[in-house]
Amino acid sequence: MPTVRLENTELHYELSGTGPRLLILSPSNTALRDMKPYFSSYSQLTSKFCCLFFDHRGTGASGMPNEQWPDPSMTVLANDTLAVLDAVGWESCHVLGLSFGGMVAQELVIARPSVVESLLLVCTSAAVGVEVHCSYPLETLLNLSAEERSESLLLLADVRRDRGWLASSEGSGAMEFVLRADAQVERSAGASAGRRWQLRARATHDAVRRLRSALVKPERTVRTAVFGAVHDGLTPPAAASQLSSALGPADAAGGPVWFNTGHWPNLIREEPAKFVRAVEHFVKHGALASETKLESSYLEAAIDWSRSSSTRDCCVLTQPECCIL
Repeated sequence: MPTVRLENTELHYELSGTGPRLLILSPSNTALRDMKPYFSSYSQLTSKFCCLFFDHRGTGASGMPNEQWPDPSMTVLANDTLAVLDAVGWESCHVLGLSFGGMVAQELVIARPSVVESLLLVCTSAAVGVEVHCSYPLETLLNLSAEERSESLLLLADVRRDRGWLASSEGSGAMEFVLRADAQVERSAGASAGRRWQLRARATHDAVRRLRSALVKPERTVRTAVFGAVHDGLTPPAAASQLSSALGPADAAGGPVWFNTGHWPNLIREEPAKFVRAVEHFVKHGALASETKLESSYLEAAIDWSRSSSTRDCCVLTQPECCIL
């Protein structure tokens, strides 16, 4: 099992595939073993790229929190990423950040822009908070029961869902899956503390005023694209748009590339071909295919911006008084 040993933890990583180097940064509380199928089966990106995956600290086969760990911050996670890149000998690569992984990717490019050849930010934002232009503060769900937390996550992931959907066979199956994953976290030694550490780090994320200066230099601009999901409640369309604006001239697409889906991994489950086409074309050609941009413009015209704001506030079923939105 390839491992990078740091002063206060260890990080498990894997390389898969051949082709241009692509670092894939996972969502929070998502182990490498759960991530790889999306890139080997759903999208087959491992047949097009040399993909580097690793478990963030506090997840999967990487180290769990101990008394030597620093306080939670996105800077720590960016430094972890740099340590993995140094260990595999990658001086630079393309970076694909998914949800929480997109936040880590932003901190990575701020810390060391030269390592990022191009940047793809999927279902992520430049900041975390209760405002609709931010990603939802998931740490507030940790005080809920497992059932309340799981129901809230499922509704936030796709605002087309409602309590009727939760009672359907599809919703019941999804609920069973999420509850099983939650129970696995609670059973695994250190995993619950690892999840809490990650979400506390996530809560500190705010790159709005730092991205443009990191991405746009006199000598080089880091080509960047934002992929947003029209029905995402965790990272609403307004959050994807704010992130795109924060990139300035680095935004090679001139605005978010829209998918008619909910949050990751629903995006790749529902539109795998479009996702693969967009990633491959952007990495290999430095731009998005014209058909992708055209389809995205049609979707943007149909976004109900006010609905995405009001619906999200109704997704959390029960909150302790200190966490009411």
